[in-house]
Amino acid sequence: MRQPFEQQLVAGDAWNWRVIPEPPLASDATLKYFLRGRTAQKLDMPGTVGADGSVTFAATSADTLGLVGELTWSLCLFDASNNRTELARGTVTVIADIQSAGDSFDGRTWNKRMLDAITAVLEGRATRVEKLYQIAGRHIELIPASELLQLKGDLQSAYDRELVASGQKRSGGNQIKVGFGRRNGRMGEWH
Repeated sequence: MRQPFEQQLVAGDAWNWRVIPEPPLASDATLKYFLRGRTAQKLDMPGTVGADGSVTFAATSADTLGLVGELTWSLCLFDASNNRTELARGTVTVIADIQSAGDSFDGRTWNKRMLDAITAVLEGRATRVEKLYQIAGRHIELIPASELLQLKGDLQSAYDRELVASGQKRSGGNQIKVGFGRRNGRMGEWH
């Protein structure tokens, strides 16, 4: 069964979606979505069967408010004896609700925050807070420069993949662009 919701949801929004089970559910069966995050973040969404056999899942704004980050979801079928069968599983990214975040909102991903902090430490302009960031239990300011440069490269690659996945950056693949001479009377880039 395909994921019936977007790959990215917003915390604090009301969520709802509908699925049409094939074959149709038995009259005493139920479907339920379970969403779990890294910490105590969790949401259980029991389905409501409609007259047409479709199943609707809904969560209120209050239900979704504290969910942020990558969550694993599971769609389970329960029979009359409450025996469970997992039908599908996947992940979904839940982004922060900007409205309720207030003044402390930082919309950067973890990869981007760490990349910025490492760059600031390497350039000698890190704030006290940035110096206290930790990677694998080590304060950034205590990691040798050679390791910071390796981490910076790894984080840049991970951040670039995030940008490509979100559509904010085109995938460069293995393209090499070279420009020579003039194009249409102007210096230009040949593709």
